[in-house]
Amino acid sequence: MNFKHCITFVIMAFASNAFSQQFEYEIKTNWKFQQEGKNEWNNATVPGVVHLDLLENEIIEDPYWENNELKLRWIENENWIYQTTFIVDDSVLKFNQQELIFNGLDTYATVYLRNPSGRKHVSRVESRCKAVH
Repeated sequence: MNFKHCITFVIMAFASNAFSQQFEYEIKTNWKFQQEGKNEWNNATVPGVVHLDLLENEIIEDPYWENNELKLRWIENENWIYQTTFIVDDSVLKFNQQELIFNGLDTYATVYLRNPSGRKHVSRVESRCKAVH
């Protein structure tokens, strides 16, 4: 399957000394998703799964009704893009080290961060539901 599953982002920042202060911020709001190659963005719930997002947006019928599950097999063969916007303020950037942790990216995922100068490739995941730093 090529969809992202159980996505939760956590930003952590650390000072360099042994008694460092830790800041943690979970990014759960303003998520959108789309099928790769399509132009329509829909609201998403993160953490979550693409099937529930499709159902919530009335794009698919209830997969548990009669034989709908068979009609929805196409979902696992598509790539799904999830995005959100968040601002990292100076209180986080003052730390010597920042970590962006992704809990539970499913199967294959490529992570990008976009800043005013363009986007930066951060990580490629080829495993199942694993925390990635």
